[in-house]
Amino acid sequence: MAAKHCFEQFYQDRMWRFYQIENTSCFNKSYPRLLYLAKQCDHGKRILNIGVGTGFLEEQLMNRRFEVYSLDPSEEVINMVQDRLFMGDRARVGHCSSIPFDDNFFDIVIMTEVLEHFNDDVLSLSLSEAYRVLAKGGVFIGTVPYRQDLKVDMIFCPYCESKFHRWGHVQSFEKGDIKKLIWSAGFKKISAITCAFPDWDQKGIKSFVKSLMRYALGRLGESIVNPYIYFKAYKK
Repeated sequence: MAAKHCFEQFYQDRMWRFYQIENTSCFNKSYPRLLYLAKQCDHGKRILNIGVGTGFLEEQLMNRRFEVYSLDPSEEVINMVQDRLFMGDRARVGHCSSIPFDDNFFDIVIMTEVLEHFNDDVLSLSLSEAYRVLAKGGVFIGTVPYRQDLKVDMIFCPYCESKFHRWGHVQSFEKGDIKKLIWSAGFKKISAITCAFPDWDQKGIKSFVKSLMRYALGRLGESIVNPYIYFKAYKK
């Protein structure tokens, strides 16, 4: 099992190094989701974001006067936020199955589009680590895809003859699944809703109506809008 975990982690890291360094345009559609998450942060001072992407969420949180910390397996990505956002040692290389920060240190931990990349063992460790680094009364928030059909995005590499999910996803979640997993890590007052994240900043009536429809269909969990589960939980 340990060797299998190392193999999976190695290729996950390589995949996301490519997207975060060489193909950052893939994050363009994530900005409404990240803005939504930033607006949910109304508790405490210190926030840890796990999985940096382009650093957009860190920047939004800093604009809201939070003390922001980052964790990502890519040294290049961490160097980027250290240089661009002047984060210094608050941005660190590492994995969320072994978070390199002290116990009870953060008021909020964010994992958005992270947990679906882990097998069961790493998923359990990562949730336990999120619980460990949160202070008493701290908040754990994030998103995962809702009822994702993993087969739809499976691709084949003609070079190595391997089949894999194009975004490295290995889990598909119902609302009850994610609530049970978070509860098993020790969290309380767990909520989970289905939603989509339209771009409300687009101009014009047509864009507004489309955004409104996307929002409504997301709350209903309709697959046509590729909905997410937004979760929130507290450390007792």
